[in-house]
Amino acid sequence: MSYDIDFGGTDLHVNTLSVGASTPGAAGTNIATSITEATITSTTGNITTVNSTTLNSTTDNTVTLNAGASGTAGTVNSFPATASKGKLALVGVANTGNTTTTISNAAMGQASVVSIPDPGAATANFLLDTGTGATATITTATLGTAAVNTQLNIAGAATIKSNAAALTATSNAATMTTWAAQITTPSLSTAGGSSQAEVITLTGVSASDLVIVTRAGGTNTTQNYSVNAVCTSNTITITIYNNTAATALNGTIILNVLWIKA
Repeated sequence: MSYDIDFGGTDLHVNTLSVGASTPGAAGTNIATSITEATITSTTGNITTVNSTTLNSTTDNTVTLNAGASGTAGTVNSFPATASKGKLALVGVANTGNTTTTISNAAMGQASVVSIPDPGAATANFLLDTGTGATATITTATLGTAAVNTQLNIAGAATIKSNAAALTATSNAATMTTWAAQITTPSLSTAGGSSQAEVITLTGVSASDLVIVTRAGGTNTTQNYSVNAVCTSNTITITIYNNTAATALNGTIILNVLWIKA
């Protein structure tokens, strides 16, 4: 047996609202224990709009919130405290099959706020650690100024920015704070058959790391020289060998230095 109740515009105040009871007084399905400052508009038995500042569905706060239904689109909107500053919308789109996409957190050891950065464009995609990379196009990748332990699989005309610093060695020594640098030595006068060491301090370097050094010019005109680089703890030692027996080096040498963590 069922009854239609018309309150004639009068507010209904109840502690618990239940539906589905078979007889008066019998237990039904508890659909709300507290609805505060809420407007619920229902059409054909479906709640289509809920505008609420506080909505507690059960006393233990265990709830499944559905926005829409199969075949009927739904949106969850979250507004900031400042008026006229947009909103965050959670919107589902059609999957290939009748499957569920779940967004969840990994176990974290601290309270965390994870922010979505501004992509600077109307549409953008997240980069994921699994799946095909064909859906993402990377035109520029900027890696940080400290030690980098990153693997990038980049196809096409991509650019990796090194944040390379331009350094001038003083007394044949310099300090790097990035993983790449262009270093200019002091004016060298290393005699033929001799060598000169340039000591580069870089926190995080260890003996098993790799370093690549290439020649990049300078004022020195004695070109028959070679370089050797060795990593030790927090230090890269670059040794310049003058391979010309009778002619000394006669100016600065510019070296490109790239540090690769083992």
